[in-house]
Amino acid sequence: MGCGIAMSMINAGLPVVMVETNAETAKAACIRIENTYKASSAFKSGMLSVADLRTKMNLLTTSGD
Repeated sequence: MGCGIAMSMINAGLPVVMVETNAETAKAACIRIENTYKASSAFKSGMLSVADLRTKMNLLTTSGD
């Protein structure tokens, strides 16, 4: 659920800080979000470019503290 909320904020252009219980979980959340974007029809059809994806992922910061 947290990843979906983070993606909603990212899609709105807002920076997001996801705080997880440890660094491994934080990294996994980041990977999950990126993989979800890559699996989207927008990405597969080219409506969401690799550059757009990078811009979105740059809005995401994770912390394991």
